[in-house]
This record gives sequence, C-alpha cells and structure tokens, in this order.
Amino acid sequence: MRNCLVAVAALTATAAHSATFVIDRYDDDNGSCTVGDCTLREALLAAETTPEADTIVLSEGRHTLSIPETTPPSLLGGDLEIFDFDVDITAPNGATVDAQGNNRVFRFVNSNSRMENLEITGGFTPDDLGGGIYSDTSDVELSSLWVHDNVAGIGGGIAILFGSVLLTDSAVSDNESLNEAGGIYQFGVNIFVSPSRLDVRNSTISGNVARTAGGALVNRPGFPGDPNT
Repeated sequence: MRNCLVAVAALTATAAHSATFVIDRYDDDNGSCTVGDCTLREALLAAETTPEADTIVLSEGRHTLSIPETTPPSLLGGDLEIFDFDVDITAPNGATVDAQGNNRVFRFVNSNSRMENLEITGGFTPDDLGGGIYSDTSDVELSSLWVHDNVAGIGGGIAILFGSVLLTDSAVSDNESLNEAGGIYQFGVNIFVSPSRLDVRNSTISGNVARTAGGALVNRPGFPGDPNT
C-alpha cells in the first residue's frame, strides 16, 4: 500500500494493511488521492491497488460524477466500477452520489463490499442493467440507502446478476426501467453453481415504473424456458 495515496487526517491501518480514505471533494477526478484533495473516484482508484478491503468515508453533501466512460470501460471514467476488489463505503452524516444522467452510479464485479448511509441517484444507462447499482457476481450489503430517480434498460434502481445483495433499512423509489423491473431486477435465481440471492429487510420498494413488466421487482431464472417469478 502506498501511503501517498491515502487521504486521511490520521491513517487507520490494520496488520492486514487495510486503509481508510476520507473524501473531501465533491467533484469528479481520476488523479491521485491525497490528504485534503480526494474525490470518491480517486479514493476507489487508490483502494483498487491495496491488498485488503479498505474503507471510504464520504463527507456530507452531493458528490457528482461527470467524467465520460473510457474505452475500454474502467474506473477512470463513467460509472464507479468496483472490479475485483472489496471496499466499505460509508457516510456517517449521510451523503449523495449523483451520476447526473451521465452513466449508472455504481457497478460491483467479483466484489465483496458494503455501502451504508448513502443516497444513490442520477444514474442513466438505457441500454444496460442497473441505473443506480449493478451487482455482477458479487456479494454486496446495502444498508440505509435511498436509491431513487435512476433509469436503466432493465432494473432501473438495482440489478443483480448472480451473487447476493442484502438490502436493509433502505428505500428504492421513483426509478424507471425502459423494459422491465423498475425497482429491482434479479437474474439467476435457479442457477445451482452460482445462484442469485436477494434479501430485503425493513426496506421499501415504491413508486418505480417499468414499461413492460414488474414496476417493483422482477426475478428471472437462469435457465431458458423456466417460468418467471
């Protein structure tokens, strides 16, 4: 772990070399995360290089995403893609992450991560899954989240492709799907090797819209010809 990339007043490190990054900027940048000058994207880029699961602490306020998607897609631009690393993202006083209609907000791929006390909004991915959050072959815990006003081709608020999502004390509202599953889309329910699991506890799914089916929730199996739930 490179200490120069850790943006904290006092670094919290364990024997396993995990780190804590404090976000003190609200715009979008993909440079180095330094003390007093670190965006959410920069903190994720730094966390991507460390061997253990790090913690990212967002300051209260609206953190915006504006950098266009790169070719090929990467964390340097577009959505916040947490690919093949683990992270804990939290905001003790609450914070908003707003994609401003530029892309989806978060994507997790092969990740075991957690998000807490966040407002996820402004995601827009009309030809893909998960406007707010797309969990792909990951195990993700979402606690005290408000996922709202996101748009996707399928799964306006949240999309799950295999893996598991635990949604606790949260609200998924006023999202839109241009096809099915305005609120939450879950795929791979009946796959035995890598099943998909959605566990909703003390949470609300409301006011979401889908143009074809499932304004609130669609569960799709993984085998062609199986009935939908």
